[in-house]
Amino acid sequence: VWGDHVTNPRGRRLSLFLDNNPDAVLWSPGDLTFLCSNGGSIIDLSMSFGRVTGMLSCPWTDSSQELFTGAPNRGHVPVLQTHLLSNGSQSRSKSKTVYDFIKCNW
Repeated sequence: VWGDHVTNPRGRRLSLFLDNNPDAVLWSPGDLTFLCSNGGSIIDLSMSFGRVTGMLSCPWTDSSQELFTGAPNRGHVPVLQTHLLSNGSQSRSKSKTVYDFIKCNW
């Protein structure tokens, strides 16, 4: 669905969720988001609902930044997306990053 070569049970659940929620849009950067010595995969995505969907740019990755290295020569790269104003320019509002690790379903 999002350009990766493998789909696991969680990916199938996500695909089923999208099938059952036509207002949900799954955004894939199209580039690998997890890199390792033997290739990589697209496992980091974003999702949007409703009117905000029309105000988002296509996502992209920043391969110069590596997040959460798991072992030598492997790690995630950030998936970035821009919020656009109605005239097509980028939003200048400041965003607040919130990490609610207690509510995360690890």
